[in-house]
Amino acid sequence: MRRRIVLAGIGWVAPWLVLFTFLPAPVVRAQSDDPRTAAFNALRVASSVPVRGSLGAGCVRSLGFDVPAIGGTPTQQALNFLASYGAILGQTGVGQTLVPRSVRNEGPVNVASFRQTYKGVPVFAGEISVWVATSTAGGPPA
Repeated sequence: MRRRIVLAGIGWVAPWLVLFTFLPAPVVRAQSDDPRTAAFNALRVASSVPVRGSLGAGCVRSLGFDVPAIGGTPTQQALNFLASYGAILGQTGVGQTLVPRSVRNEGPVNVASFRQTYKGVPVFAGEISVWVATSTAGGPPA
């Protein structure tokens, strides 16, 4: 009787082994494949202060950091920043563009706002604002 149990056990296991042998192996993505992670790590390295921020509904809502502003105008400086680190905010698609919306001065910072579009169509509630310090004194805005 013991032999029957052992053989019955092998009989149940064999079909599962055959089934799993022919199934493709699941693809495991390394975290480094995510462009948001790579951009965030690059920002952490480039910032002269620790990067801090907040998330909401799985998206980045705000970030605090200190990196050099490159460009002649606040709009150019913001676009250059977004070209380097925009993947953190999900700006990775070929059809995604940012259209300048406004630039305003708020004391120690200029705020450049952009409307997000996808293949020329505005994204509902899609706006990105980049705060650019008017001088290097004082660090990033809180």
